[in-house]
Formats: sequence, C-alpha cells, structure tokens
Amino acid sequence: MLNIQDVQLEQTRVYQDIEEKIRGNELRDFVLELLSTTLGDVPETAKAEIETLSLERVRSLGKSVSNFRGLEDLENWLSDHSRNS
Repeated sequence: MLNIQDVQLEQTRVYQDIEEKIRGNELRDFVLELLSTTLGDVPETAKAEIETLSLERVRSLGKSVSNFRGLEDLENWLSDHSRNS
C-alpha cells in the first residue's frame, strides 16, 4: 500500500506543472521588464501577445531584445514569431 509519506511532492506531475508555470511567469515578467527598460512603455497589445507565447518563444524574445532599437522592432519580431506559438 502506498503511504502518503512515501510520495515526494517534488516528483509529482502536478508539482512539476505548477513549478513550470511559475518559472514561465517569472520569465515573461523579466522579458517585459527588459523590454520596458530598453524600449520604454510597451503597448498593452504587445504585452498581451507576449503572454500568449510559448516559453521557447519567450526565451527567444529575451535573447533578441538587445538588438531592438524601437517598438517597431518588437512589433516586427512579434509578427514574425507569434504565429503558432
């Protein structure tokens, strides 16, 4: 019989899913902060679009921020990368 004491919470799928979601939210927050620092005010429409990106795409966006010179670069990046996120 499985005893609750035998189950390590960190190894459960639910725990791992929650942990991944938290990491994803922290990454999105960091990238949005980086964008704000680099470009100034980020439009709400862009923020909403970033919220829908996969974690892989958010990581890619974070790597691209240093190449952005203005909001147009962000808008172009989102246009090119948000499809099938």
